[in-house]
Amino acid sequence: MPSLESNLKQRMHKEYRNHTIVFYNVENLYDTVDDPGVKDSEFTPFGEKNWTEERLRKKLSDLAETISGISVKHPLIVGLTEVENRNVVQQLLDTEPLRNHSYELIHQDSPDNRGIDACLYYDRDHVKYLSHQFLRVHFPWNRDIKTRDVLFFECEIGGDELWVVVNHWPSRSSNSSEKKREFVAKTVKERIDQITSRNSDCKILVMGDFNDEPNNLSLERYLGAKRSKNIDEQELYNLAAELHSKGKGTCVHEGDWLMIDQMMINRTLLQNTNNGLGIKNNEMHIHDPKELIYRRRNFSQPNHTFSGDRYEGGISDHLPVYVKLE
Repeated sequence: MPSLESNLKQRMHKEYRNHTIVFYNVENLYDTVDDPGVKDSEFTPFGEKNWTEERLRKKLSDLAETISGISVKHPLIVGLTEVENRNVVQQLLDTEPLRNHSYELIHQDSPDNRGIDACLYYDRDHVKYLSHQFLRVHFPWNRDIKTRDVLFFECEIGGDELWVVVNHWPSRSSNSSEKKREFVAKTVKERIDQITSRNSDCKILVMGDFNDEPNNLSLERYLGAKRSKNIDEQELYNLAAELHSKGKGTCVHEGDWLMIDQMMINRTLLQNTNNGLGIKNNEMHIHDPKELIYRRRNFSQPNHTFSGDRYEGGISDHLPVYVKLE
């Protein structure tokens, strides 16, 4: 006869199964206010992008519908990047149909020159908050260089401890950007090693816009995110690797699809030896319904909100990625 503990574990297991964890770069989710100290004047009604309340409300509504429509069961955790501040993300959470869930937001302003941050929200009815911390990255060769903070979120789902790490690494905008991404990778890896040294049984999901692909050195060498499931306890398995090998991508640069939005898991989560919280089929998925894609003959890309300063009315220049829980 099953024990009380076993029955409780099975009940908790069913509560989260087939729910999702999502990552989404939402392309410049700014409010319409010109904030001092932040380079956001173009995203105002009188700025270069003519960013009005009407356009903001449309973007919020489109994002809320998109995130809610990723799977039959709503996401339990959603990591977002390219958000300006807490207020604009809270507006998103107050938008139908997201407002119908018990979502809690974790956000902190980062030192990024453009004023964009990484954040996360979670469903407090299914996810037990334990702790969070924002990792600030200082480049030793030039402390004036600013980048986004990395969010480390510790929680409990179905009795299992899970760390979710939300990243937005430096863009490919200069010749020195590769060096910056590699340094961020090493910094994040050091913090993950500290976490696993305290508890080797914890499960870890790393996600974000890395501005590098699964085969780049920043991910494979410095973060230790491998394209093979044959990993040791200090490494990660890159769930995006298989999709990347098939030519799939999440954004387009100069006509080519790039797989820069990714999710990785540690060996404890990959193997799930305690038959607890796991990733279904150890697979990452790209959410790409037709309304998120702009298509022309022999060409396709995510449906942008802006192309330069020209308003396109789309949702984001990235596609969301997600995993299903089991």
